Amino acid sequence: MKFTDNIRQLIVRHHLLHDGERVLVALSGGADSVALLLVLRDLGYPLEAAHCHFHLRDEEANRDASFVEQLCKRLDVPLHRVDFDTKAVAKVQKVSLEMAARDLRYTWFRKLLRERNIRFVAVAHHQEDNTETFFLNLLRGAGLQGLTGMSVRTTDVIRPLLGVTRQEIEIYLKEKGEAFVVDSTNADTYYRRNKLRQEILPLLRQMNPSLDRTLAETMQRMAEADNIVGEQFEKFRKESVREETFGISVEVDTLLNSSAPQTYLFLLMKEYGFSSSHISDIFPKLQGESGIFFTSTTGWATLHQGRLILSPIIEEVPPTPLGESNTTLSAGRTLLIEKCEKVEISRVPEVATLDADKIQGELFVRSLQPGDRFHPYGMKGSKLVSDYLTNCHRSRIHKRAALIVCDAAGPLWLVGERIDCRAAISETTTRCLKLSLHL
Repeated sequence: MKFTDNIRQLIVRHHLLHDGERVLVALSGGADSVALLLVLRDLGYPLEAAHCHFHLRDEEANRDASFVEQLCKRLDVPLHRVDFDTKAVAKVQKVSLEMAARDLRYTWFRKLLRERNIRFVAVAHHQEDNTETFFLNLLRGAGLQGLTGMSVRTTDVIRPLLGVTRQEIEIYLKEKGEAFVVDSTNADTYYRRNKLRQEILPLLRQMNPSLDRTLAETMQRMAEADNIVGEQFEKFRKESVREETFGISVEVDTLLNSSAPQTYLFLLMKEYGFSSSHISDIFPKLQGESGIFFTSTTGWATLHQGRLILSPIIEEVPPTPLGESNTTLSAGRTLLIEKCEKVEISRVPEVATLDADKIQGELFVRSLQPGDRFHPYGMKGSKLVSDYLTNCHRSRIHKRAALIVCDAAGPLWLVGERIDCRAAISETTTRCLKLSLHL
């Protein structure tokens, strides 16, 4: 059968599976996933199936689950099923139902892969799905990588149907005499993908009946171009990007004088949750004054002394008691408290040595608060902590991440910077306490 041969050739050409390798199939019950299950079975691969019930379509979803159970029972394919409260997850995470369902689905698939010792989950995206993804990414303003479409293979996901059309899938099912279920929400043009599928792409296919094949070839060429850009970017990153305490930084002038400044900026910032729309806003401001601050859902960016600094968002630390063991804090930091074997003054900023007899009450650590003041050891008078950090030329990210150790009377150590003179080691010190910061 031509359909089966096409899938076999794609699997061989892209080295997707070893002969006889067990595969987990994402099985919704729709035509695409049913065809995927059947064709992989025809090709002799041992299969297990995974079905998600998202509790979004009431009785229709129950019908799908029942259909999948009966199909797997008839074909003697082990079935794994999970139920998700998708609406509740979407509300808590403040994301769309579609995004919540996608994250839940793939997180569960990966859990199954580990438990069942299977390398790949096979999903049923086909050629038209790839066309839709191309245009959706184009409408969102994706970079070059976003216009390469879906990959036949990623780390743990394979798409064996990516080279065939929906029409070929339906013909295959008809020849096999196999039924499938239809998701009624696929016709709802409220959803952007469905509007594209139902209204826009049919018009484009009238203009170019070979649209899907043409776009598939275009996406392949873009993927090759993206590989070239990726190689150049990695060279730029190795030569120009510097590791920082909480992230990375790059000299703005070096970035702007590179061969593809806006593309490199996007590739750097997307790792910290910044989108192409963020980049359009940030790029013209790169030569602005120090202190300009940008934020995404997961990352921070700031300009500081001619450099762009990027970091993940660092969670605020509430007042946290320092016990006798390690205290784990945000951004992978740990504070260790211990008694000194001998009285001595620390010479490194990551370690503070304090006069134990001058500490009032219990020690705790927290993030900085507006108005925090301390008397830096070796300096005259007290200072606002924020002013001290500014005078030390610390970036806004460093300031937001800064921690301070206090006792009942106030600050004792601006962590990683300087102690307060109130508990400094002196000639009369007999008991010493050492605090160590580990990153």
